[in-house]
Amino acid sequence: MWHKDAFNYESHSLGKGYIATVGQHVKSAKRCCVVNVYAACSLKEKKRLWEDLSKCKEVSQIELWCFCGDFNAIRSQTERQGANKGDFTSEVKGFNEFIESNLLLDLPIVGKKFTWFRSNGTTKSRIDRVLVFEEWLQCWPMCDGDQEEENEVEVEDAQRHISSSSFLPQRITRSKAKELGSRLQMFSLFVVSFV
Repeated sequence: MWHKDAFNYESHSLGKGYIATVGQHVKSAKRCCVVNVYAACSLKEKKRLWEDLSKCKEVSQIELWCFCGDFNAIRSQTERQGANKGDFTSEVKGFNEFIESNLLLDLPIVGKKFTWFRSNGTTKSRIDRVLVFEEWLQCWPMCDGDQEEENEVEVEDAQRHISSSSFLPQRITRSKAKELGSRLQMFSLFVVSFV
């Protein structure tokens, strides 16, 4: 979105755990809203976030929406391994209800199955996601990952560009590199399809 040849910024709004950016995709001339999510660990705060995101979309006249980032929530027990065997039923149920009630599509992950790893390697989860509406995929069909082979070179180029950016740390631990690699692969395919 920082690339003016791809996206014309119009406005943004902040909420607890998210920033929503509205603008126009240059090539398609379509207005869209991209919401970067960084959810808290508390289930109560996650539920509030899901409610806030639902309300934002509900009152908006924009049809093209994308929610992406760290939702700090899983959709099934298989998306969290090695964690305390606590009861994640409420989290899974609430998160799935948020996705289903908003008619969101959970884009497939590229590369690794998990996006977060504990530093000692004992725990891993899939908490990072890209959630879009059907209208988003109609406008940018490459986002769904079906054309993965065709875009392999472009994804590698996007990863190289993103990983060479100054916002990434120069020295990272092996587990952070693994986590970052998963997130970059998922984000890279998304970037290539949008730009």
